[in-house]
Amino acid sequence: TLTATVTALHRFPDFAALYAALPLDQCGYLPEEIATASPADMNVYYSAEKQARYGVVGIEIALVEEETQ
Repeated sequence: TLTATVTALHRFPDFAALYAALPLDQCGYLPEEIATASPADMNVYYSAEKQARYGVVGIEIALVEEETQ
């Protein structure tokens, strides 16, 4: 379990636009995966039809430091 704050929402019509605009290392890809990353990777989770209907959102977060006692 962790606590985070949403610091930004990045709205796009589809993952192709998101991938073109945002740094992929901040989208969950490892450095060695970036060269082969594709917006089609997200079709496993979000169909092209749903992307066209609802668009997509990149959610930027910052972890909240919890005080230890």
